[in-house]
Amino acid sequence: MAWKTAPAAGRSWSAWGLGLVLMGLLGLLACSACGLAAWLWQTAAPAAPTPTVFPYPGASPTPSATPTPTATPTAEAVPFRAVVQIVALDADGQPLWTGSGTLVDADGLILTNAHIVLPGPGETQPADLLVLMTQQEDRPPTPRFYAQVLQADPDLDLAVLRIVRDLDGNPVDPASLGLPTISLGDADALRLGDELVILGYPGIGGNTITLTKGEVAGFTGEEPYGPRAFIKTTATLAGGNSGGAALDTHGRLVAVPTLLGAGSKVDEVVDCRVLVDTNHDGVVDDADACVPIGGFINALRPVNLAEPLLAAARRGEVAIPTPQPTPTAARSALDDIWRHPGPVLAREPFNAPVEGWSTTNDPDMQVTFTEGTMRALLRPTDAWYSFTWGLDVRDVVVTVRARVTRSAGDGEFGLVCRYRDLNNTYGASVLEDGSFYIWKLVDGEFEELHPFAPLPDEAHFDPRDWTEIGLICFGPHLALWVNGAPVVLVSDGALSQGDAGLVVGTFEGANFEVAFDDLVIRRARR
Repeated sequence: MAWKTAPAAGRSWSAWGLGLVLMGLLGLLACSACGLAAWLWQTAAPAAPTPTVFPYPGASPTPSATPTPTATPTAEAVPFRAVVQIVALDADGQPLWTGSGTLVDADGLILTNAHIVLPGPGETQPADLLVLMTQQEDRPPTPRFYAQVLQADPDLDLAVLRIVRDLDGNPVDPASLGLPTISLGDADALRLGDELVILGYPGIGGNTITLTKGEVAGFTGEEPYGPRAFIKTTATLAGGNSGGAALDTHGRLVAVPTLLGAGSKVDEVVDCRVLVDTNHDGVVDDADACVPIGGFINALRPVNLAEPLLAAARRGEVAIPTPQPTPTAARSALDDIWRHPGPVLAREPFNAPVEGWSTTNDPDMQVTFTEGTMRALLRPTDAWYSFTWGLDVRDVVVTVRARVTRSAGDGEFGLVCRYRDLNNTYGASVLEDGSFYIWKLVDGEFEELHPFAPLPDEAHFDPRDWTEIGLICFGPHLALWVNGAPVVLVSDGALSQGDAGLVVGTFEGANFEVAFDDLVIRRARR
């Protein structure tokens, strides 16, 4: 395969046809998800969103000789230092996903969710669980320890961890830790309208501890856990809150935020609207994540259901089931990521020429910017060009609008992710004839991960009309969406992270032109 490369600053484009390799392209290095300060959260995005620190909403306390619990705890009364952030790491020490947890024993016992410490369908088994301690309410948490799983119940979505090592890998003496803790309360004593304070690390608004207030809005039954299997709350919670602390008015732990569990499908219980500038680009539009209004995006597991797990963990017993992955569960997880993607890493509306993507002097590829779009004209047959941004990320959601402006009969266009260099990338392509395929290049070897197949009728594909193409790269999974319709899910673990961008190609046709608009690259988060 022959590749062509134009000089670029940060962003880049490249091309290949059949022949020998002409030149290479290096991506920028960074990391994803969350971090040991810099490496856990920062990426090489040209313009990273500015984190917003949520101020603590409680009032300052009034000194009193006899403290009395109030419905709105003061800042000192809120035991935020006992809430930790948990980062699942792979064998290379890279973040896989994050969640929250609560210290319930001074010797390092942590109550959290099972889905934070166990891999989901097709996901990598965490090699380590990093525990970040909350030191101050206006500062990111500090990496301090590693923990191991003692108890995990996927049906309850609850798990118990114990801190076992410091950052240098040395064993810790549990008796000497003396960590801050939160006392357990009685979830059975809760009544409708009781106030709740929820603490966790949702990842929205910056990597600091976040407090959310709400009320007990109801209860949901589930066999075999009885009529209070879930506590419904008016508090609106984001995914990173999972595993955190739901406190009563006395500051006692009464429930654990968990996955969607209001007793029904999320689409039936959440009214989700775009109301807030969640990607911090200064505009509230369809590129922002929707905000649940009047429904339940998360439910709470009563802490009473965790008591058997805690008792077993305190006895030193270990019980960790191995979940059986299913394609249906994997698709469900990716559907949720598609509906609620993470923050924007890069965005290009193509209102002006993109630095490094102008190729008007190239005899094979001509790029022009007109009427708020980028038009890529590929002249030869049997050639592919890619345009990449300059990121180095693991899990992304990439979307773009595209339409064919000059037909070649068999032209293709689509998206790439985990682009490492000219010979290592994943791609998803849609063809003029209404077919698609998923492919990869690894060490220069081309392979179809999904063969050519017709797009589903639900995609309503017409090459002459604007088509929204979406590609998720998450864990070992790649999923293609076209016009909002799920098309295919494939799995492959060859490439772990890299750049993302666009691809244009031809087979036997020539002079193929595609117009692109509204390219957005977001972090895909669990």
